[in-house]
Amino acid sequence: MAEILSDANGEAEARLETGRYVCYAENLSRGTAETAQFAILDGDPNDLSVRVGNGRRGEGLLLQNLRPSRATAYQALGSLSGVTTDDPDLIPVISPRFNNLRLQLPISATLNDALVGTPKKRFSVGLSVDTTPGKRGGWRALRRKPDVRVHSDPQKLTLEFNQSIAPVGEKVRISLSVETERVWQIYLPFFSSGLRATIWSAVADFGPELTLQVSAVDPSLSLVLASTLGSYPSGMETVSGFRGRETMFQPQKDPWAAIAVGLSAVRAGERLDDAFATPWLWSAFDNVSDAYVLWAWAIAAKAEKPSSQIDERCLQALKKARKLGRPYFSATGEIIGETLNALALSSTSADVRSQAKSEARIWSNRDRAKIRNGPFYSWERSADNLRSGILPSETYSVVVSGHVTTNRIDVAS
Repeated sequence: MAEILSDANGEAEARLETGRYVCYAENLSRGTAETAQFAILDGDPNDLSVRVGNGRRGEGLLLQNLRPSRATAYQALGSLSGVTTDDPDLIPVISPRFNNLRLQLPISATLNDALVGTPKKRFSVGLSVDTTPGKRGGWRALRRKPDVRVHSDPQKLTLEFNQSIAPVGEKVRISLSVETERVWQIYLPFFSSGLRATIWSAVADFGPELTLQVSAVDPSLSLVLASTLGSYPSGMETVSGFRGRETMFQPQKDPWAAIAVGLSAVRAGERLDDAFATPWLWSAFDNVSDAYVLWAWAIAAKAEKPSSQIDERCLQALKKARKLGRPYFSATGEIIGETLNALALSSTSADVRSQAKSEARIWSNRDRAKIRNGPFYSWERSADNLRSGILPSETYSVVVSGHVTTNRIDVAS
C-alpha cells in the first residue's frame, strides 16, 4: 500500500497480516527518505499507524544537502567528522568556514577554529525579479512589496506564496544569504495551488547552518514533482489520495504544474502530451528554459526517422533554454544533458554534433554550482560581496532577516 500524507492529513492506518515489513517514508519536498523494519507476530495487534511530522530525526535528514563549495573541504577533513564517502552527491552540511581551508590556509593552521565554528551569523532572505530575461545584469528588487506570509519558530522559517508576486512572464528567484557562506538561490514557479519556501536550522557540529527548500502546497503535485527525480514502478495512480496527473495539465491556468507533468512523463518513459510540441507557453512564458527543453524533447520523440532538420530544431531550442539561464526543475537539467549527448553522438549532421558537444560543456560548467536537494533546481552564487549575510537592497527585496545560532533562528523585528 502507499498513501500521500501531508500537514493537513498526517496519519495513515493499515491492517496487516502476521509477517515482517519495511515502512518506506519519502519526503516529496526534500528528496530524502527513511525506512523502518518491523514485525507483526501471532497475537500482536494487526493495526499499523504511520504518522508524519517535524520531529528532530526528520530535520536531521536536511544535513544531506549538497553545497559544492563545501565538497573539497569535506573530503579533506571527512575523517575528522566521522563521516566519509567517495560519492560527491552525499556531502553533508559542514561549516562554510572550511571554504577558507581549501582556498587560503593550510588545514593544520585553522583546524581548531574550524571545529569550533562561528557561534552566530547574520542571514537574510530576499526576492528578485529579472527585468531583462535572457540578458545579463537585469536582476532587481521587486517594484512593490511582495505578498508573502512569513511564519517563524526557533528551528525554521516558512514563506507562503498563494499567488505570483510578479506580473505574468517575469522570472522571480529567492536567495538565502548567510554570513561567510555563498548565496543559495532558486527560481520560484508560482503554482496556482500555492508554493512554500522553508528555511531550516540544521544541526551541525561545525557551527550554525541554514538550508533552503522550495515545495508545492498540493500533496498530489508534490508527488508528481518527486516522480521527476525517478519513476514509480507501480505508477503514481496506485498511491491513495493522488488525484491524477491529467487534472494538473492545464497549461493556460498553471503552466508550472503542466511542465512538472511533462517532466514526470519523460522520466516515466511515457508519451508527452501533444501540447508540448506546440508553442503553448511561449506568448506569456517565453522566458522559461524548462518549456524549451520539453519542446525539444517532444519534437525528437515524434520523429519517425533520423533527420538533420529535426536535430537542428532541437539544438536551437536547447540553445534558447541555455540563454534564458538555469531551469526551474532539477529534472530539466538532466534531460538537457541526455538530449545534448544524444545529438552529439548520433545526429546525422556533423555541425549539429559539434555544436551539441559545445553546448553540453557549457551546461556541465554551469552545473558545478548546483545544489542537489530535491525536484527544484538550486545553486550557489559565489560573489564575495554577498557573503555578509546582508543582501543589497537594489537587487533584493528582503522579506526576513536576523541571526542564526546553533539550532536556533532569531528573526529581526
